[in-house]
Amino acid sequence: PKWLVLEVGADRPGDIKKISKWLRPDVVVVTGFGEIPVHVEFFSSVADLVKEKSYLVKAVKNGGTVILGSDDKYSIGMKEDTGEKIVTYGFGEEAAVRASHQSVLYDENKLPAGMTFKLNYGANSVPINIMGTVGRAQINSVLAAMAVGVSEGLNIVSSAESVSKHETPPGRLKIIKGLKGSVILDDTYNSSPKAISDALDALLEIKTKGKKIAILGDMMELGKYSRAEHEKAGEKAAKIVNILAVVGLRAKFIAEGAMVAGMPKEKIFYFENSNDAGVYLNGLLEKGDIVLVKGSQSTRMERAVEKLMLSPENRASLLVRQEKEWLERE
Repeated sequence: PKWLVLEVGADRPGDIKKISKWLRPDVVVVTGFGEIPVHVEFFSSVADLVKEKSYLVKAVKNGGTVILGSDDKYSIGMKEDTGEKIVTYGFGEEAAVRASHQSVLYDENKLPAGMTFKLNYGANSVPINIMGTVGRAQINSVLAAMAVGVSEGLNIVSSAESVSKHETPPGRLKIIKGLKGSVILDDTYNSSPKAISDALDALLEIKTKGKKIAILGDMMELGKYSRAEHEKAGEKAAKIVNILAVVGLRAKFIAEGAMVAGMPKEKIFYFENSNDAGVYLNGLLEKGDIVLVKGSQSTRMERAVEKLMLSPENRASLLVRQEKEWLERE
């Protein structure tokens, strides 16, 4: 192949250090960490996890390029770890590849259908539409990809045209038609403190005459930060949603955080599994409701989406974890 794209992650100390001893990438992309990154459970501190990830930046080939997110302090901080070319991306004025003028696109029924923004690089400003999804997280992915393209000399206009044809994968804030004229924001692939915050921001941005509902499951691998981060998620949700459903043992702290933030107890529902959550919320849906569904992989939140979606017969192409081995698991 002309290109080999690898995702390199770390669950435990030493994971990336070992890989960086033999992997010599031409381009390294560092995405976002957030205040409390995912997979921090087996690291003694956030700083240690960031240090582990920095080994990949140090491994870039001589003459290579490092792509850094300028909106994330840990990502941009890695500019000190390399002497190679750096290209930054983000929403701030300091980013080389920058997004601006973000807004939600609506269909003829005034339901969310996608989003639009301008991509800015040098003297160029190119409009980009992404259908079937919402949220800054999706735009950040586009910015990172465009930064790679810029670093390799690709034409920014043709790259933008390609992005506009992109179909977003399942489980990443994918817009799915729901029952009774509702819309589901399916973000069930996985979860982390930053990801859940971004998803709630996306829900906040959407205009609707209906209710805003969130079904939120456990966030895993947070170790000593788990309770506090679940509570923070609940505090934020309380300011955005009309109804909150939580799934899993850890998610009880999401409910507690929401109540502390002033959300009425009768608007908060707890479920042991995502299937029960979907069945119950089905009865509360009305036209124009927007339902965010999110949780870590182990909570299997896609099962809640299946109970709420208009066309469950299309679940194989629309939902995550629909392979036979996943469907056979409890």
